[in-house]
Amino acid sequence: MSFLFKRPENLKFPTVYYTFKAKDIENENLVEYRVQDLPETYFKEALSLLVEHFLPDEELCSSRGLLKCDKGLKEVSDFWTCILKEKLSIGCFKNDELVGMNVLVVTSKNDPKDEIIYEDECWNDVLDVLIHMNNQINPFETFNVDQYLTAYGLVVHPKYHGRGIATEMLKARIPILKKFGLKVTVTIFTGIGSQMAAKKANYDDFYSIKYSELKEVKPLYNFLINAKSTYCKIMSLKI
Repeated sequence: MSFLFKRPENLKFPTVYYTFKAKDIENENLVEYRVQDLPETYFKEALSLLVEHFLPDEELCSSRGLLKCDKGLKEVSDFWTCILKEKLSIGCFKNDELVGMNVLVVTSKNDPKDEIIYEDECWNDVLDVLIHMNNQINPFETFNVDQYLTAYGLVVHPKYHGRGIATEMLKARIPILKKFGLKVTVTIFTGIGSQMAAKKANYDDFYSIKYSELKEVKPLYNFLINAKSTYCKIMSLKI
């Protein structure tokens, strides 16, 4: 898996893009959280967050039972690791504690086709839905751009839920876009929780389909009958 876009050479690593105040978990006091580049020393912890807390809640992965597929878990972890190495992903920190993260990457108009062949049926089924969703839109044409920021996983540790951290991490994409020299971010949000967070961060609906309709696209998608949310959405934010 390769991407044409590379992190700007003049952008120091790690860069802090955004800070905000929210309640602590030990008391009602407001404390500062910062959103910054995810250092390599936190990759292992970030992957644990994704496997333990993203996969069980994300609509496609949970509906397909990806957690029960050992080979699928390895392949999705390898997929995430490959993207993390691009040094575009972010972590949300309270002091030195990683409380959440977002797997970010930039899609370019002329990116080479992904020639990686995955073996696990569960992971392939999830990817098939993601590819189908992305085929319904053309951000390059709609926004008249050659590149856009996208994501493959947003997670906040459960003990930090209820503090609006996901929304703040999505807001952080504005300064990230500016630092990367980009104009728009476009992302698939599969669950109502992330969709609400994106709405609060002023993202717009770009494409939306009910899971009851999506599962009828092809027999392969019948596992989406297990989806708990009503809609699968693609949402965007332009600066």
